Order: sequence, then structure tokens, then C-alpha cells
Amino acid sequence: MRQMLGRLVHDKAALVAALYLLAVVVVALVAPLIVDASLMRSNLRLRHLPPLHFDHGWWYVLGGDALGRSMLARLVVAARTTLAISFATVSLSLVIGAAIGLVAGLSNAWWSTAIMRAIDVLMSIPSLLLAMVVLFVIGASPPVVVMILTVTRIPIFARTARGQALEIRERPFVSASRVMGASSLHLLVRHMAPLALPTLFSVAALEFAQVMLAESTLTFLGIGVQPPDVTWGLMVSDGQRYLATAWWSALWPGLVIASIALAATILGNWFQVANDPVLRARSARKSRVPAAESKVASNA
Repeated sequence: MRQMLGRLVHDKAALVAALYLLAVVVVALVAPLIVDASLMRSNLRLRHLPPLHFDHGWWYVLGGDALGRSMLARLVVAARTTLAISFATVSLSLVIGAAIGLVAGLSNAWWSTAIMRAIDVLMSIPSLLLAMVVLFVIGASPPVVVMILTVTRIPIFARTARGQALEIRERPFVSASRVMGASSLHLLVRHMAPLALPTLFSVAALEFAQVMLAESTLTFLGIGVQPPDVTWGLMVSDGQRYLATAWWSALWPGLVIASIALAATILGNWFQVANDPVLRARSARKSRVPAAESKVASNA
């Protein structure tokens, strides 16, 4: 952990992304304590209040929506639902997909091949189309959205985990453990899972951004989370009809979604490099070359 923190501090972009995501998570956790219920009620006198108007308090610094509610307060409250859906989806798909992939990669039995063929079939179905059909039939709610998005993400983690397992099981220490009588469960828990987790965590960070964008897309299309729940995607959907007269209604939640997705992608790429010695050495070599060239230029 100390080494990872040291590498994070030396990568300025990843450090800023991590601090930004941490700040958003903290705001989402304390949202019920800092947002007054009155800010979420309709107030038609403040309908489409422009940004940077402090006459009604600093909560209206980002303006008001179509019902006169504080845009800043709604962004804070929506963070809780949006991040909860994304985190639950990625966590469930990581656990289930990693278990399927590691077990399938450890064994050469026929059922291992059958499992991966089923995963291939599921991956061949467009995830957004599958989510739209299921949500249209069952109905939209946060648990249902988490369930369907988890199903669409499991194949990604399963194939990644299986690829890692196929490579790890051929290493000498795994063969030595087999010769010494180690069981498949022992190999799975003590050897394969710890070595595969860094790669899976890197994929999870990237998928976090993808899941958040998918949830926002479904909500924007009207088949995702519905009122009285609120998400950033729902705020964009509500505000897009007022783009000509009240552009801020859709701009602020859209910017938050884009910034969170960018920060999660940067952090995921950094995590992959930080846990791969080859990529880490290549990155360090690239950073030394410009420094050496600038030193030569200065001496000249």
C-alpha cells in the first residue's frame, strides 16, 4: 500500500483524478446531512433561475431547474444514487465474473469450455439493447438497473479472469504446488486470485466509467431510474428539453458525468501501469528520455 501511494503521488494526473473521485464519494455520503429538504421541493418563483445568482443563497450558485429546485442540491443528492448503482454493478460483476473466469481457466474439463461458450453468447448480445428490452418489460428501479447492468458486465470480467488463469496456471510455482498435492481450491485462492486481482481491478476502474455512462444513457432514454429517485442521467434527460432557454439544466450534470468518467479512466490506466512491472519500467524509461534531452539542450 505504501508503494502504491508513493507511485500515485508521483503521477500528478492520477493523483488529481483520485482526489476528485474521493471528494465526490465523500459528498455523496454526506448528502443527506448537508442538503435541506426544502431545496428539493418545487418553487416556481425560482424556475430556471440563471447561475451565479446569490440572492437566494449559495445553493443556487448553479441556478434552478424547471421546477425551481436547486441544481447544486440535486447534483449532490443524485451523486448518491448514481455512484451507488455504478459501484454495486461493478462489484457484483467483478466477483461473479472473476469466479467464473478463474474456475474455467483452472480446469480443462468440458464444462469449462461450455461455460465460456455461454459467456461468448452473452457477450455477442448488445448490452444496451439487452438492458433496454429487460427494463421495458420488467420496469425500471435502481435494483433492476443494477441487476441488468451486472449481467451485461459479467462476460468482460469472466474473459479477463480466464485469460489470467490460463497464463498463471502454467507458471512453475503452480506446477510445484500441484506436485505437492495442493487442491484446486488452494491453487485458486492462494495463487491465481491474488495475481489476477490487479488486472481485474484495473478493468473494474474502467468499467466503472462505462457503467455510469450506460446508466445515464438508459435514464436519458426514459427507461432507467425514474422519479422520485434522481440520478445525473435523469437530470440530463429533464434538462435537454430546455437547452434553448435554460442550458444549465443539462450542462452541469453532463459535465459531472464526463468528469467522473474521465477521472475513473485515468485512475484505471494508472492502476494497470502501477501493477505491471513491464509497463512501469517502460513508463519510467519514457519519462527519463525527455529529462535527458532537456538537460543536454540546457548544457548546449
